[in-house]
Amino acid sequence: MSEVTARAGGRAKNSGFLKGMVFLLGVADAAGTFMIYAWGLPPADKGDVRVPCICVILAMFAGTAVHELGHAIAALVCGWRIVMFTVRPFAWRIPSPSLAVVGKRSFPPFAGFVSAVPGSAKALTARRWAAFIAGGPVASLVFALGLGAAALVFDHAGAHAMFRAAICAGFGVHSAGVCLRALVPRGFNSDGARLRQAFGATEELAESRVVVWLLALLKVKIRPRDLPAWMIEALRAEPGGARLADSLVITRILDKKSPDFSAARRRLDAYRARHGAGGWLCACDAYVAAMYEGDLKQVERALREGKGRDVVPELTAAARAAGCARLRDREASRRYLAEMDAIVRRGSPFRDDFMADARRNVEALLRMPAPGPARPSP
Repeated sequence: MSEVTARAGGRAKNSGFLKGMVFLLGVADAAGTFMIYAWGLPPADKGDVRVPCICVILAMFAGTAVHELGHAIAALVCGWRIVMFTVRPFAWRIPSPSLAVVGKRSFPPFAGFVSAVPGSAKALTARRWAAFIAGGPVASLVFALGLGAAALVFDHAGAHAMFRAAICAGFGVHSAGVCLRALVPRGFNSDGARLRQAFGATEELAESRVVVWLLALLKVKIRPRDLPAWMIEALRAEPGGARLADSLVITRILDKKSPDFSAARRRLDAYRARHGAGGWLCACDAYVAAMYEGDLKQVERALREGKGRDVVPELTAAARAAGCARLRDREASRRYLAEMDAIVRRGSPFRDDFMADARRNVEALLRMPAPGPARPSP
């Protein structure tokens, strides 16, 4: 066995042990807080398990919300931009607000998380990243200490305040448990693992992380025109990043409230000359030709050129829908629009405002009256 293999096996065993420990801590947390709530019930309600069970569920939701709120506040203080705030099963996208129900397949398998990106190049430092990550555990600890103090106050208030003392104590114990479990360095996405990584980094984070920030924004369907310009320029300076940067610039032009289609066409031609034909270029070329230029021959050329490449299926479907609308084939156009909608829904639980505008533009083409017969000149 090589040294690298041995180290990888050791990390896997360590990660399995830590995940098991976090699971046991969670079970102990739920059982312990259940007993606290049951202890604080009034004498008439002793033995009723429904109220303690409801309290356990509410404490889990509140503890997660407070923890993620701590991340969010720390991000704002550090000059970072909040992209998504999640307390399962709900996720709220902040830019272009959109509420969605998220599953574990598309996003990290945690009860809650906050996605944030640096608001400027100056904010992209290891120290601010560490502060953003530490905000969650700090908020959980402060919440636990505050509830602990409230529990002591209610405990000294007499028997009539016993249940309020139990509620405060149970919520406080759960919040402390959230803090402890978050700091266990299991996997890669836990607060503990990321804090360890941040403290071991240099003052400036690696520039390659700009790709990570951009992909995080694109994953939740942030409008192209809302993507930070500094990130695109930083991406252009990275090896191999110019191709993606140029495609994002073109998409931002098309996503403006008043798009400059001639500028988009010039950019597409420059993209072809610089990077060659690719799946994204063919799909975008067909979309511009069909939607804004009415050049159906160019649509067919672009789609034929992109056939067999790694195309952008939702943009291709939108181009075909626009082309069919130009031909007054309403049935085919609506069929391609339905295909586009299905592809977008599979890609993300959030609303895609760019593709929603594409749908509205195609529907506007469908509402246009068909050209009448040519009149003879006098």
